[in-house]
Amino acid sequence: MTKDPDNQELIKQLYEQIGQLSVERDWLKKNLQCLDLETRKSMIDNHSRNLSIARQCDLLLINKSTYYYKAKGLTARDLEIMNTIDEIYTEHPYFGARRMSKHLVLKLL
Repeated sequence: MTKDPDNQELIKQLYEQIGQLSVERDWLKKNLQCLDLETRKSMIDNHSRNLSIARQCDLLLINKSTYYYKAKGLTARDLEIMNTIDEIYTEHPYFGARRMSKHLVLKLL
């Protein structure tokens, strides 16, 4: 370490700034959890030159794969199966999973 008092003062100020930034980052991360996922995803700036997408996702407590995921819609077959399950359940609300699956297979054949 140098004995220069100017450098010592600068080092002290830098350590204080690091401490303050750490406190602020921790506070922000704690309070980000109150925001829903879509809000946090909308905060990501695709054109930022200073922060990569991966780093922004990390700071916003989002998995990178979650950010890039594009939801797929339901297929016609999925809707048909769900409607059939609804029909069976309406007729027989006491069916368990095993009996429901047997009836579902019979109706969809």
